[in-house]
Amino acid sequence: GEGSRKYRRTVYNHDLWVKHRSPDRFFSNLRTLVNSGIYKQVGKEVAATVGVASFVCLWNALVGGYQGFDGTMHDPIIHNAFFQVVGL
Repeated sequence: GEGSRKYRRTVYNHDLWVKHRSPDRFFSNLRTLVNSGIYKQVGKEVAATVGVASFVCLWNALVGGYQGFDGTMHDPIIHNAFFQVVGL
């Protein structure tokens, strides 16, 4: 938690500074993302939000149609008055 943060201060020497400023740090940070404390604390909430938003987008494309990247409107795949478009 936050109480132990004062014991985790990083003191940089030259080697650590070079590693910190490495051009490959982006990929290194992505590899260690799932081990971060922030990810562990909010991972479930983010996954739930992404899941609901993805479902709503897919549902709306199925029952309400969608616009392609070229601007063409495509008809809905499911044609039924019972199924309606969902708003967020």
